[in-house]
This record gives sequence, structure tokens and C-alpha cells, in this order.
Amino acid sequence: MALNIEDPVVHDRVKRLAELTGESPAQAVATSVEERLVRLRQEDLAVRLLAIGKRAAERMRDTGKPVDHGELLYYERDASSVLDGS
Repeated sequence: MALNIEDPVVHDRVKRLAELTGESPAQAVATSVEERLVRLRQEDLAVRLLAIGKRAAERMRDTGKPVDHGELLYYERDASSVLDGS
């Protein structure tokens, strides 16, 4: 796929970037595009993880008392009976 950019401002910026990095203009554009794709994927992951956390928080019950994680993990009864106080 050929890319033809006719915006002179973009050409100037690519030229400046290539001069600063020592890359060819094509490599400067390729690196910039890849870095932006990585950043967008990371932002998307953060949004998805926050949504998972929000859904998980909505499902948690607040019993008003602190949870003893040792008791929760190593109690003789199952975990649900510890959480609901039975």
C-alpha cells in the first residue's frame, strides 16, 4: 500500500522527526505508528480491566465487618458460610 501525504505540515514534522532520530522518514513514520498502536492497546486494556474491577466490586457484599483472609482461605467450612456469618 502506497501512502501519499499531501499535507505540508505533516511532511515538515516527519522530516524533523527523522532528523532528530536519525531514521529515514519512512522508518520514523513506521516507528511512530507502531508506538501509537501500542499505546492505544494499553489504554484499551486499562479500560477493560477497570470495567472488570467495577463489575466485580458491584458483586461484593459489604457485611460491615472486616474479612479475616486467613479464616476465609483456611477455615474448615466453605468460604460462603464464613462470608454470610453462618
